[in-house]
Amino acid sequence: MKSSDIGIDGLRQLARQNPKEARRQVQVILAGDAGRRGTFLAALGGVGDGRLRQCVANAVLGELSLLPAVAENLQGWLTTETDEFARRSIASALQQAGAGKRATQKPGLIDPALVAAYRYVSDRMAHELRNTLLIPQARMSELAGLITQLDDDQTRSRILACVGQLGDEFQEVGRLAVSNPDDEYFRFRPVTILDWIDRMKGAYAKRYSPLGFEAMGPSDALAVKVVANDYYLRLAFWNLWLNSHQAVGSTCKITVEFSVEASKLRLVVLDNGSGFRADAVGVAFQDRFSKSGGHRGRGLLEVQEAVERLHGTAELTKHASGTLRVALVLPVAAP
Repeated sequence: MKSSDIGIDGLRQLARQNPKEARRQVQVILAGDAGRRGTFLAALGGVGDGRLRQCVANAVLGELSLLPAVAENLQGWLTTETDEFARRSIASALQQAGAGKRATQKPGLIDPALVAAYRYVSDRMAHELRNTLLIPQARMSELAGLITQLDDDQTRSRILACVGQLGDEFQEVGRLAVSNPDDEYFRFRPVTILDWIDRMKGAYAKRYSPLGFEAMGPSDALAVKVVANDYYLRLAFWNLWLNSHQAVGSTCKITVEFSVEASKLRLVVLDNGSGFRADAVGVAFQDRFSKSGGHRGRGLLEVQEAVERLHGTAELTKHASGTLRVALVLPVAAP
């Protein structure tokens, strides 16, 4: 049975729009046919399904007799879950039955507690921003209604155009921190990284200046798809490119080496500079580190956090050239 046979896309939408009804329907699935239940749970282990995983956990919390059927799935999800609310619900469901175990930390160069703290703070800020943006959005709607009452057609059209532009600009502000599942920018989908990078080059050039770019690797690796969205990919690659640009200058050229092993896409990101210093090992993904020295941003921490949201890892690796470079590892999308 395919996941589409049980209406999983409809449940994804329902989990956003009516969580209570989604939980009820999930409880029916969990209490029903074992084959249907297994197909449903197997479809929820990937990127972008945190809300449905939370829905499953909440369904179990509402009916603990369902726990034995899903405990193994919940335990597996707990080791990779990055959505704050889903993780809390999953941990609570497991703890109710004494089944919770300490999650195995992914290998990496950063203290997991630092990433978790950053994720918590950024999620809280996004929540506050989402609520705050509702106020100007309501004001703009009210303003648009008042403008329609103006007698001067030309003035009315000009002001409405400005209000429309203001709405677009508020959307861009929101995109800095707020994940809206109805916005294509945040939609998780199979993405060919090389094609996505080709599109991002133009956006980066408009914001700063063009960079040289080269992709290297076997053709099958270059064509591999991963499940991702524009938001997290931009956080990862934009930060890496900007760091390289600041370090190397106007002659900066980016090279990305592609390889695939054990259903993982490995991307080593290089520039034509000297790479990371040897003393960067162990601190490169901490908030205050920057290979350009004077810069005190959080770009590399954002890289680590974004890649983990995609169920991947980010680390420093010793390249064949003898220099230390950033390697991103992402799970390959299911065919």
